[in-house]
Amino acid sequence: MPDDRTEMQKRDILRLSNREANRLTRECIQTALIHLMAVKDIDRISVSELVRKAGVSRTAFYNNYTSMYGVLQALTTELLDELNRLAWEAIIERRSAEVYTKVFERIKEEASLFSLLMKSERIEQSIVDVRKYMSDHYPDMEPEVRYYIYACGGMVRSVIIEWFMSGMTEEPAEMAQLCDRMSAGILDKIKTSVSRFPAVSRDEQSGR
Repeated sequence: MPDDRTEMQKRDILRLSNREANRLTRECIQTALIHLMAVKDIDRISVSELVRKAGVSRTAFYNNYTSMYGVLQALTTELLDELNRLAWEAIIERRSAEVYTKVFERIKEEASLFSLLMKSERIEQSIVDVRKYMSDHYPDMEPEVRYYIYACGGMVRSVIIEWFMSGMTEEPAEMAQLCDRMSAGILDKIKTSVSRFPAVSRDEQSGR
């Protein structure tokens, strides 16, 4: 039997501090959007429908977000940042199979959020996006190496999307080994060339 309570009602919270109330409001709005996007495209979801599902007011919505896409961005940014950091480590570092496994595991764990990315058409521009990382940390990288990295990122992105769209039937470790084998030649070229550039610390890699 479907649960028709709002997201706020499900939490049954009576007294909260302002900070806790704001956090709960955002959480309810984000969860409501996940549920609504499971059945319709984001462009067909109105603010009125979303706040009704969330159990919050329109004022509460606009106090936290400027648009529906602002909610989607808040939902997916953290996941994208993590996946892109891992993808960079997999492409540049020698322990690529281990890191690729983490990429596929996180996507499987966050299948609902990843599905939102697919529906929002942000996936092609945002997943395994090594271009911005390269421009920030290695602006003077020689063109040949830069294109090798783009090629590797595009290959991994295509594999991830196909795996997800096919139902994620293969295990993350199996997909990691596949990506590792497919990118081996490219990685050797990248690693040899990147060794000539200053190393980036793990704090920088994680954005801290």
